[in-house]
Amino acid sequence: MVLTMRNSFPSLKPKTIIFIGIILLILFLLWLKLTAKPVSEPAFSPPSPAGKPQTPGFPLPEDTSPAPGSAPAAERGDPTYYEEIGQQLNQRFPLYRFLPLETEDYAIKYLGPLKLEISLKSGLPAAKTEAWQWIESKGVATQSHEIIFK
Repeated sequence: MVLTMRNSFPSLKPKTIIFIGIILLILFLLWLKLTAKPVSEPAFSPPSPAGKPQTPGFPLPEDTSPAPGSAPAAERGDPTYYEEIGQQLNQRFPLYRFLPLETEDYAIKYLGPLKLEISLKSGLPAAKTEAWQWIESKGVATQSHEIIFK
């Protein structure tokens, strides 16, 4: 006894079956998309170091955050809030608008409040002098900062 498979749909050609399969797949994917619930949070959010936001070039001052349980001054409607933050930023990071800086001979960046790192790319003493002159050209006394040479 020989078993043979019967074609359930003898009048359909293989191309037609493939076409119907693709249509069913598209309908299924549309159904999934339309019935999916929206996600309220992003799937991935990279953690910031120590849970604090960072800006390029220098870390933010730590003590500008509000006390626990109190609303930030900006939310309380304090009109001088942003001026105060700007003044604190200028006191701790007077060169923040210009840094990080990278030239052929040296690179300067903030490591913290009033703490600069100068990386000398060339071992020339002129590079160190040029970096000092650049800092002074911005109206900042080099004695006001702790400067670390690398």
